[in-house]
Amino acid sequence: WAVRHPVWTSAAAVFALLIGVGAVAGDPPAQEAPRLADAAVAASPTASPTAASTPSATPSPTPAATPSPTPAATTPKVVVPRKVAAPPKVPAVPYYANCAAVRAAGKAPLHRGQPGYRSGLDGDADGVACEVATAAPPVRTTPPAPPAGVYYANCAAARAAGAAPLYRGDPGYRSGLDRDGDGAACEG
Repeated sequence: WAVRHPVWTSAAAVFALLIGVGAVAGDPPAQEAPRLADAAVAASPTASPTAASTPSATPSPTPAATPSPTPAATTPKVVVPRKVAAPPKVPAVPYYANCAAVRAAGKAPLHRGQPGYRSGLDGDADGVACEVATAAPPVRTTPPAPPAGVYYANCAAARAAGAAPLYRGDPGYRSGLDRDGDGAACEG
């Protein structure tokens, strides 16, 4: 057999040599050692004639896988969810529709920069909205009463005389000058 198959014979010899070197260097895996040794003996040129005359299928040796070191058993990491801080609560800025709402809330007067201040509430644009009037409302000053029996032909004449507006009961008032019938003639 060795003469007819020189390539297989030399391969088996090399393989046997490697197994010998491996045996000297360290123990090969237990299940692979007998099978590899049997293959080396069967392929050697000094094998018995009966083994050479009967060809047998020898399994091709597979290289032994070197076991990789197993990583140390690690416990799985437990992921604890973090509490996410809620954003700070920002107080809602109040919106007042008009100064009456500001006064009803007890917040009048509103100064520029205070919550709820807006220029629409600040009529005179001085930075203070919904100011509480400190002065008394203007008092109607009436001109001296004209003599009894005064007659104004129209509102222009009443205005020229300084008597407008004329109220019911005033000298010179008449319903012909009071267009809307509210008791005040030649108004506006």
